[in-house]
Amino acid sequence: MSKVKFYSDSAKTNQVYPEIDLGENLELGLENYFAITADDGIYGLEFDLWNTSHTSAGTKTGKNAGQTITPGTNTVYETSSYGAAFDSYDCNAFVDSDGVQHITYLKGMPEYGDTEDTIKTYTYNGTTYLQDVFVIKRTYYEKWYNNGTKQYYERSYIPRDGFTPVAHAIRKDGTVSPWFLTAKYVAGLDSQGRRRSLKGLKPARNNSYNNEVTNYHNRGTYYTGGLTSEYKDFLTTFWLKYGTRNTQSVMAGCTSYNYQYALAAAESDVKRVKITTAQAANLVVGSSVSIGNAGSSTNHDRGQAHMHNIADSVVITSIVEDEEDNTYSYVYVDVDDAFSITEPTTTYISTMHWQSGFSDNVLGRDGCPGNLTNGKFPMVLDGIEMMVGGYEVAGNAIMDIVSSTGQREVYVTNDSTKLTTTVATIKSTYNKSSYSMQPTTLNAWNYITAMQLDLANGVAIPTEAGASQSGSSVGYADGLYVDAGTSGQREFLLLGSLDAGANAGLSCLYAGIGLSTAGWLCLARLSINATGGTLA
Repeated sequence: MSKVKFYSDSAKTNQVYPEIDLGENLELGLENYFAITADDGIYGLEFDLWNTSHTSAGTKTGKNAGQTITPGTNTVYETSSYGAAFDSYDCNAFVDSDGVQHITYLKGMPEYGDTEDTIKTYTYNGTTYLQDVFVIKRTYYEKWYNNGTKQYYERSYIPRDGFTPVAHAIRKDGTVSPWFLTAKYVAGLDSQGRRRSLKGLKPARNNSYNNEVTNYHNRGTYYTGGLTSEYKDFLTTFWLKYGTRNTQSVMAGCTSYNYQYALAAAESDVKRVKITTAQAANLVVGSSVSIGNAGSSTNHDRGQAHMHNIADSVVITSIVEDEEDNTYSYVYVDVDDAFSITEPTTTYISTMHWQSGFSDNVLGRDGCPGNLTNGKFPMVLDGIEMMVGGYEVAGNAIMDIVSSTGQREVYVTNDSTKLTTTVATIKSTYNKSSYSMQPTTLNAWNYITAMQLDLANGVAIPTEAGASQSGSSVGYADGLYVDAGTSGQREFLLLGSLDAGANAGLSCLYAGIGLSTAGWLCLARLSINATGGTLA
């Protein structure tokens, strides 16, 4: 652990203070820092209800009024007037078998690691724990209300009457932590097949509500898939900072990057493929692709193993025009071993999800590696990577179909020990939200026109969608997809995928598949926040 000696002014006291172990005292130091930099302002955003006007834009209120921010890219620095309350910090952490979280190292300390090779295990009370990379954010208290014409969201970084602490900051013992931890990366598989929040991993595909209960619990009792409260934090933080509910108007995420091309030439022992220059112009260096020979199959869906049988979600390192014929270009990929292309007409290159760590060169805690709004680049918010080209499946909530009109009720738990795949037990032990969702059209995307925040349970619920004049640039500007099922349950697929286009965004919800359904576009996020705490 890092150790630092603090000295007084020896000319005055001639005293040397004892050595302080920063590892053991890190959390106390963070708590003291948050206390001395406390912000007593109320940050708010007000916006019109749908029946008042359809505009997505809001008005910043309270201490939020006059605050500005522009996201960064790999070449342009983020600019922000927001102070310490909105800062975030990368760290290593774990949750122990008693449901207690431990922050061990901050980025910048020599022990900090962010890849499988550099991150350390941590031994606590005789038990050794795997660690992951999380982002520390300051705990806040929030309020959500309307006056019949306008909707109000307000946030305070100190407790206030009428304000509710963000749900995933409540500890198992019922106290409110000064901070909360969010996985920095979309979960990937390490070399042992364990789901981790680490840099340099391709996102783990084929998640579902049901298999998350098992797959993430395999890390420990208090490990789960991402919580709805964490996704609600993404949404409300964005509202406050950028003053709009149309999140894609600021950062689109990787939501319009759905390309598949047959190859143009056979080659031997290469780390590249040849396609037309026009096709190559649609691809982005740094993004990921798969290369696969479909053979006689006409099924080119990315869920088919043959679409990845040459290279599976590998990073594009460069794109070089053919010097002899500029109508063709070579796409080079990061693979250990060279491969051969023997049947180019049945072999395809397909865009895939961005690997974790894409934000390393973004010049700020918010932004995209490249163009903010063209739909090819993922985004980072508060240092948290997201919208990498796949939906993220919530690990703690389901929807229950209660009407042939598509109405869905919501059940949610923030206690990992209650997680189950048994629907009857879910209905009897999870909390049922007082809000439900109602689309206008079934088996179709509906643009969201009303949303409710269930602050106590920590879930944002699109309650109305598909009204006349709704669309991708008005209201919440994101889509709600509801299938035509008349009974049964559905899982939460959030944010959007690389083919979701304008339907995607931080409000987006795909509510059309069952609890066990998993596919190549179903990603997830690790969480250690479902400790079951309720306010003491």
